[in-house]
Amino acid sequence: MKITIKGFTSPKKGEKYIDNYDRYSYNTKKNKFAISDGITLSYYPGLWAELMVNNFTSNPSFNINNMDIIDFETIQKKWYDIVEKKVNRPDAKYYERNKFNGGGSGGATFVGLSFYKEDNIIKWSSLALGDSFLFYKSKDSKKIKSSCCKAFLNLFRKGEKDD
Repeated sequence: MKITIKGFTSPKKGEKYIDNYDRYSYNTKKNKFAISDGITLSYYPGLWAELMVNNFTSNPSFNINNMDIIDFETIQKKWYDIVEKKVNRPDAKYYERNKFNGGGSGGATFVGLSFYKEDNIIKWSSLALGDSFLFYKSKDSKKIKSSCCKAFLNLFRKGEKDD
């Protein structure tokens, strides 16, 4: 199976790139792909999103069909250890320490996609948490009507203004 991947992230209109907490990861050897949108108002959301996608694509035991709470506990532990080091540096801001000591946590949406072979047939499975999306377009649908796409994009543009 040959897969071509193009990935990019973009900040919301009017925001700086540094405030973009979207992350993605892929592992073509394991045919695993993931995207995550860090929740802006959470604590270190980019780190949480990055740990989620990297763990999904690199960890062979993190499997959609056999998920275990241990996977999430591992990610939480890594996130906690990294943030604890950051807030305990001498140059750390007091409000970062206060938020950490007050139990601040990271948050992100997530979509993971895995391709696998079963009975010599290529299949896929996915997992979505939050409001990130995975769209599937079958080979039978030759063309998606542009009016449908425009309506869909307009829906999200309206939502973006409300954020």
